[in-house]
Amino acid sequence: MQVTVEPDHERAARLQGLVVAPPVGRLELGGRWSHTVTHPTSLPRSGRHFSCQIDFCNKTVALGSWLRISALEWALLSAVIGLVLCAEALNAGIEIVVDLVSPEWHRLARDAKDVAAAGVLLASLGALATGGWIFLPRLLVRFMPAG
Repeated sequence: MQVTVEPDHERAARLQGLVVAPPVGRLELGGRWSHTVTHPTSLPRSGRHFSCQIDFCNKTVALGSWLRISALEWALLSAVIGLVLCAEALNAGIEIVVDLVSPEWHRLARDAKDVAAAGVLLASLGALATGGWIFLPRLLVRFMPAG
C-alpha cells in the first residue's frame, strides 16, 4: 500500500512497512499555517462520513433559503453546521492517529474511536434538534391545511 505522509512522519510510516509516495505539489505558506491550509483537502478521503455531512449541510442551506429563515436562524444553523463538521474532522483525525499508533486491534483503540464517533453523533443530534426547531414550524404552516 502506498501512502502520502509528511516528512516528519516518513520514518514512522517506513517502520510500519508502508511504501511512502513522493510528495505532491501543494500551496506552501510557511510556518505553522501551512498544514492548516493544505490538509483539509484530505479530509473527505480520510473521514468516511465527511462527504455525507457536507451533503446534509448543502440540503440544510437549500431548505433554509427556500423557507427564508431569519438572520438569527442562519447564525444558529451556521454554528451547528460548523460544530458537526469540526466534530467530524476531529473524529477523522483521532481515527488516523489510533490507526497509526495501534495498527493491530486493541480494546482501547476501539474505545477511542467509539468515543470520537459518539462526539460526532452528539453534535449531529444537537444540529438535528436545532434544525427541527427552526424548520418544523415553517414546514407545518406550508404543508398542513389550516383549521
